[in-house]
Amino acid sequence: MSVTEYLLIDFENVRPAGIPAIHENQNVFIFAGDNQNKIDYDLVRATQPYGNRVQWIKIKGSGRNALDFHISFYLGKLSAIHRQASFFILSKDKGFDPLVRYLENSGIQCKRITQLQDFITGKEVDDDSIFAKTLRMLLKIDLARRPKRIRTLKAFVASRNEMDSVKIDKIIKRLADEKIIILNEEKVSYPAGQK
Repeated sequence: MSVTEYLLIDFENVRPAGIPAIHENQNVFIFAGDNQNKIDYDLVRATQPYGNRVQWIKIKGSGRNALDFHISFYLGKLSAIHRQASFFILSKDKGFDPLVRYLENSGIQCKRITQLQDFITGKEVDDDSIFAKTLRMLLKIDLARRPKRIRTLKAFVASRNEMDSVKIDKIIKRLADEKIIILNEEKVSYPAGQK
């Protein structure tokens, strides 16, 4: 099962030279400012084969952070509809970071990236096998010694699998969804009777 991924590009801030292969579960929104009238022809041409999975959005009006507000609006709209999706904001603007943290704390997978290659494309990680491996390793640990805090559990998952924080959060969410762990704010506990 592949998770839908959305990439929102701040084209005023980062101008990628191209777009890597976009797969069926991936969607790209490229936000251009009102005053951006020159866009590289090769970039536009490279996005055409993907049809509506790559959308160019030219905002109306200008002003400080005008484009950022549009990206934030789209991110809110998309995440309300697709809560299980992963979201990436391609921007060097650290002003997005509080929003990213808020979304992550709300259970929405979101990450700000600064270069296009950080958007994992095409190379589908077999989430089921990573989940199974993580579960096996977790269950090998004596119940009293298992991670008791979310940050400790994240470190545990990260030390056994090469993956980014978005994928680590997905594994932890699945552990909670399948009632293998119980999350209570920053604490982790394990259901009674679990070995």
